[in-house]
Amino acid sequence: PECPDADDTFAVIRALCFSGMHRELLREYPDQVGPNVRDNVREGESYSALDVVRALTNQQHLYRHWQTFFEHHDFVLAPTTTISPRDWHELYPTEIDGEPTQSYYHWLSMAYASTLAGHPSVTLPTGRDENGLPFGLQIIGRRGSDLETLAFARELETLFADDDALARPRVDLAYLRDAAPLKEAEGFMGF
Repeated sequence: PECPDADDTFAVIRALCFSGMHRELLREYPDQVGPNVRDNVREGESYSALDVVRALTNQQHLYRHWQTFFEHHDFVLAPTTTISPRDWHELYPTEIDGEPTQSYYHWLSMAYASTLAGHPSVTLPTGRDENGLPFGLQIIGRRGSDLETLAFARELETLFADDDALARPRVDLAYLRDAAPLKEAEGFMGF
């Protein structure tokens, strides 16, 4: 479905939510709140009532686009994200295919475009990408079809299980068990 202005709509709604949920945390512990949360709180405080109206109006347009699309389709299959997993030290990808990202969460646009319209979405780990890292297939269903979307994901997972290229990647539990806790890593923040 078409998703005009989804990035702007998500940015406004997300920032407003962050401002409401994390403003006090930022006020009480400014040195312990990461830059992404801090910037989102401040961004939320910068929007006017007209910005909020614009975002909510566009969210309704997105909703209608998705409803029209699902009159003729049962599911959408799409990548969950547009890039491979990153090193956790990197706050966010600053570019994708040589193009700068618009924000620290812009690389998640494949996931938030559908959820803005209220559609159920599930990510199914399906093999590894060209970098050998886990790849996620997003399955988006009709609004209110949560159980059907989960059932379809389960069918795909069963279908992919016998295919080495598409099967769910196995986690190396021994490696994780022996690894130092992430909270002990340099640069880890408590929140």
